[in-house]
Amino acid sequence: MRRRGFTLIELLVVIAIIAILAAILFPVFSRAREQARKAACMSNLKQIGMALRMYSQDWDEKIVPMYIWNSTNGYRTWWMVLIQPYLKNYQILHCPSCNYDWWCGGASSQCEGFPDDNTVPLEQRHRYMGGYGYNWYFTAWPTDDANTRNISEAGLSRPSEIVAVSDSACVVTGPNPSIGIDFNGWLNGWPGGNEVRRHNGGANYLFYDGHVKFSTPEQMIDPVDPERYWARWK
Repeated sequence: MRRRGFTLIELLVVIAIIAILAAILFPVFSRAREQARKAACMSNLKQIGMALRMYSQDWDEKIVPMYIWNSTNGYRTWWMVLIQPYLKNYQILHCPSCNYDWWCGGASSQCEGFPDDNTVPLEQRHRYMGGYGYNWYFTAWPTDDANTRNISEAGLSRPSEIVAVSDSACVVTGPNPSIGIDFNGWLNGWPGGNEVRRHNGGANYLFYDGHVKFSTPEQMIDPVDPERYWARWK
């Protein structure tokens, strides 16, 4: 009995079906992987929230400043360095959906390799760019001079609504109209504007009461009061 093989048309049909299935399923798998990374990011932010709280408990209930300026040595110690004694792991400061992580430090802001490049002392490295930023409008009002703002936890009238840390492309996050970065600028540009849709169209936000939620950037700008989630004095 003679065996019948596949015709060219049949092979082409099978290949076309496989290609269609791949086109349908690959985006689904990609979104599923991103959902897993989003969950890991939320876990990181919860741990960062606990570190912020422990810092406050050790510093007379003062919140973590965005940075502390050392006029003697001429460098800033940023918030992620200040909370490191409570985290003991810089990788928690790295969002799994962020494809970069480096230190920037020194007078020329030269970026140093992470974590083993010791050409610049740890305390002089300006920022760890791991994908999370601190709410600079909150800490830096009315100018970018956060270390002079001795804000206490008791001064937070709406801790469940004020963003502390979120996904970002910079060491800081959110709008800061006090220095010219308005809300449209945050949505469409720097700082962190290109990261506000990092996780399937949105980003994770840690609030000062410790809870973390996922939101689109549009949801983080109240149409009635745009500063609602960003300014402590509102």
